[in-house]
Amino acid sequence: MGQAGSGGLTGAPRVVRVLVVDDEENLNWSLVTSLRREQYAADGALTAEDARRRMVDVNYDCIVSDIQMPGMDGFQLLSWLRAQRPQARVIMMTAFGSPSVRQEAIRHGVAAYLEKPFDLAALKRELRRALDTPAQPTASYDLIEITQVISLSRRDVAVQAQVGDQLGMFIFERGELISAVYGALRGEQAFFAMCATPAQLATPAPVPERVERNVTQPVSSLIFDALLKRDAGLAAAAPGGRPASDLAQPRLTASPMRAPITSSLVAAAAAPLTAPTSTRDPQRTLASLVSAIARPCAAALVQPDGSIRALAQTRQPPAPEAAFTQMAQGFAAFARAAQVGQFGAPRETRFIASGEQALVRLISARPGSPALIVVVPADMEPRQLDATIAVHESELLELAM
Repeated sequence: MGQAGSGGLTGAPRVVRVLVVDDEENLNWSLVTSLRREQYAADGALTAEDARRRMVDVNYDCIVSDIQMPGMDGFQLLSWLRAQRPQARVIMMTAFGSPSVRQEAIRHGVAAYLEKPFDLAALKRELRRALDTPAQPTASYDLIEITQVISLSRRDVAVQAQVGDQLGMFIFERGELISAVYGALRGEQAFFAMCATPAQLATPAPVPERVERNVTQPVSSLIFDALLKRDAGLAAAAPGGRPASDLAQPRLTASPMRAPITSSLVAAAAAPLTAPTSTRDPQRTLASLVSAIARPCAAALVQPDGSIRALAQTRQPPAPEAAFTQMAQGFAAFARAAQVGQFGAPRETRFIASGEQALVRLISARPGSPALIVVVPADMEPRQLDATIAVHESELLELAM
């Protein structure tokens, strides 16, 4: 029961680790004991603070947490998990449930929500369902996008990144890149080498007290040249292309610079590409939303892999599906860069074109949650659009489950 997948060459199943967080000691003990009988490697914590301490040494596959606890509550723990342990599935339970609490839990990306008292069989069923959802894949980060956002911020920031099998670092002073180090490379060479392919990891780092300036070009020129070099490398990697540039490391690849939609740096916008479990018809939900807007408009649900789950529109001419995919990917790029620039985790963005405005919003923080994109006339009040979407919020949240 509490085993999943293969353990490698031996074929041994992997032990699933579960942490129960609840200040009711008897219930905590009962849940842990019951899960251990099912062969889960289960532990208990009586507070969220104790849970965080345990997670320093153990990577848990699933966290089963109460909402109301002394000190840090369940929602605060959930926010910490989304930032620090994005691969962990979360099941929330409460004795003080309400529709608004349930919606808030779903919005924050829980795998399941249970109201006490509940049958232990229900918890085990939801636990199995949560663990059947693939863990979030490793995110990739476009260092050119990150550089652009930090440049606009005019902040002093250091970013450490792993590209290939080596670590490198960018240091910015008031938004200008003043130092780049990657292996034996320094300055512009290091910057171009690190920007040639997606980074496996990119995190903020402390700015050193003393920095040896090794970059002379303005950041705007560096970004432009890096994009040219990347385009040349992609063209050379295509059949019949000319040899790539002479950058020694890392080698240029034809991998797309796209990452899944997300709102935290490590999860980033990395979400599993799983089929939704909701029984609600997404097409009918969007059709109802478009009808309620009562203006020429379009609404789409876009999955993390860029596929269109549902699309309804009264706009003429109809917007092509590719437009919604590109908007979702643009939001994903912004979210990743904003996280590295330490601006917080955006859940939505809006932009205005000549005659229309678009809203891109993650329905919830749950892994695999689709993005809602709504395009309406530019003169429609944002508050009016938000109010119309709010009427359909419970239906939209169900689509994220």
